[in-house]
Amino acid sequence: MVENINTSLSFLANLGVSVDGVSAKDIKDGNLKSILGLFFSLSRYKQQQKTLQQQQQKQQRQQQQQQPQQQQQQSHKQPGEQQQQQQLQLQGQPRGQSSSSGQGQSGDHSAGVTSAPGSKNIPNGGEAVSR
Repeated sequence: MVENINTSLSFLANLGVSVDGVSAKDIKDGNLKSILGLFFSLSRYKQQQKTLQQQQQKQQRQQQQQQPQQQQQQSHKQPGEQQQQQQLQLQGQPRGQSSSSGQGQSGDHSAGVTSAPGSKNIPNGGEAVSR
């Protein structure tokens, strides 16, 4: 019987349970202090394992949440033209008009001549006059 208790204590020690101060003879003889010490060590070991498991699960959930976020960020990147249009929309400018297009907001744009708002284009090459 003492051999079986020693084998059990060795197994627990290999798992990482603290069995210091506990002997097979004390358990066989019914030493309450040794038996309660063993139960306390088992309880502490189980709590440590539970805490480690919870931490691992938390890390796994965080990694799983980060992966879809990274994939979404990469898939939402658009070519330069579309990004510029989105930036202009955010700035309150209507679509199709950007400051780099060389076109004013009013006047005749078919000849490629840029005019200031409120001025008139003169097709004969004359100067634009504001009214």
